[in-house]
Amino acid sequence: MANNLDALVDALSQPSAEFLHKLRSDDAVRLNLDTFYCLLRRGLESSGDDDTLQFQSWTDSQIHAISSLANSIASSSRSLSVEQAEGVLVAIVQQSIEFALCYLEKSGFDDDDLGIQTNMIHLLEIAVVDGMNMVVDILQPTTASTLVDLLPIVDDCRGNYVDDYRKCRLEGFQCSMEEKSMNWLLKTLASKHMPHDRQESGFSEQTFYQYLNTFVFLSQHWAVVHGKCTPRLILLCSKLAKVQDVFDEWTLSQNFRRRLSFILRMLKILGSLMTDVPYVEYDASLMRAVASFTDTLSNMFRIKLEFVNTYATIEGSFDSIVLMVMEEFLHVVHVIFGNSNVAQNIQACFVASIFESLDSSVWIYDKTAPISKPPLAFFPRFVICTLKLINDLKKQRHQIPFERKDFDVELVGSSTDAHSSSISCLAHHGYVPLLKGYTFEELIKLIFPASSQCIENLMQLALFLHSEGLKLRQKMERSHSSLAKVAGPSEIENAVCHEDEALFGDLFSETGRSVGSSDGCEQPPAAALVSNSSNQNMPIQAVIELLNFLKTCVFSTEWHPPLFVDACSKLSSRDIDILL
Repeated sequence: MANNLDALVDALSQPSAEFLHKLRSDDAVRLNLDTFYCLLRRGLESSGDDDTLQFQSWTDSQIHAISSLANSIASSSRSLSVEQAEGVLVAIVQQSIEFALCYLEKSGFDDDDLGIQTNMIHLLEIAVVDGMNMVVDILQPTTASTLVDLLPIVDDCRGNYVDDYRKCRLEGFQCSMEEKSMNWLLKTLASKHMPHDRQESGFSEQTFYQYLNTFVFLSQHWAVVHGKCTPRLILLCSKLAKVQDVFDEWTLSQNFRRRLSFILRMLKILGSLMTDVPYVEYDASLMRAVASFTDTLSNMFRIKLEFVNTYATIEGSFDSIVLMVMEEFLHVVHVIFGNSNVAQNIQACFVASIFESLDSSVWIYDKTAPISKPPLAFFPRFVICTLKLINDLKKQRHQIPFERKDFDVELVGSSTDAHSSSISCLAHHGYVPLLKGYTFEELIKLIFPASSQCIENLMQLALFLHSEGLKLRQKMERSHSSLAKVAGPSEIENAVCHEDEALFGDLFSETGRSVGSSDGCEQPPAAALVSNSSNQNMPIQAVIELLNFLKTCVFSTEWHPPLFVDACSKLSSRDIDILL
């Protein structure tokens, strides 16, 4: 098939309105689009060798040309309504989404040059993320012509490829290709399965149906319902975040940081999709993907990183990126599963993994060491976020259970152990079934098992944060010239204890500073703390939060009596010395 796409090149160099006019009035543009669609379909065909696809035999330059042209077509189509969208245009954008997903799934992400992967993620953002503030990608004629010259040459396509999109007759919520359309519609609309932010999204009926008539929603629907992108993107995130050895210096390489950046972008795509598309297929593939990424991300909390003690927030630092990934994933989980036991269990597994990473078998703090390289779990913003997550678990009530029988039909023939491990997450070397409903008391036992040295670990954390906080305070005092710009002393400075003061009094004194509320263990939002952390002593802020947690939660007879008894029995003289 000769790649004579001159008419398409000319159309893509025009604004969206002119592009649509040419699409409707110029048969040559339609034929060129048919040709490009055929190229996409051919690249996604099996090559006959295992699960290899045809595009895997193409060069990087050829794939880059395809992704760039697909980006331009998708960008020019965003403003169209469903009525304006020509069938070939719909088919191209849908197949471009599939092409991008398949390429990312087949990619190794090991090269220093990840330009094509970046292009593919940008293609997904353009195609399915509504409300993005982006300038329409108008290709210059010379650029488009160069890309066309790079396209692979394939045989003429046969068959009604362009008509494939018509198999999905989307009318409102219902889709002809979805056998359980009414079932998923009812399940999604049921208040008990719909997340809180969806119920109060502010959409009026008229506005919502106007949104359903947009080209972007058509692409979103295809991506979620037909492209199954939700479990695929989550599994891809798990693949990118997988670390063979958390103590390997490769985990701190620039390549791995770029991987984390990709993960963050994909999670944001998912968050947008799950918020906009009123459909979630709660099947075993989704549960396995969520469980896999939860375990993979939990493993990262043990990665050791040099602790840079500074009062200025370092944007883009390794610890801040990992924290953003965790928070974005939790957001996606809550959008997907709403106020359910699944979301609660995943949150509890993260907390348990972070506390497990505090164990002395992983790292021991040495005050005399010139450089400290603790696990990420020791970093102040992780500590504050973790305490907030525990508080959220305490607040959650009336979780909606997901019935295990809903998933058993998909796992016929699998053993009980295989079933348990496939949709379970690891916490303290034990499995936590995501579908099981736990009470708050049971979750606390999972987070602080009787076999763990939780008090010793928390005291080591307090020692580390306090010591590093005092070091930082000295730096801040030496930088008085910059602090003079501040109108008055900050709340954090008022709260800093002098080195000769006993923090033990803060722990048990009724008049000690309490960041939490009167009901115990109330923490301020982690996002607010992070955003306001500039020019603040974050280690001291974190240790104050930690001591308040110990006082109002761990050593409270009302918060969790069994934990109180266990904590008192494990409190040693060394722990008291640390507090004093």
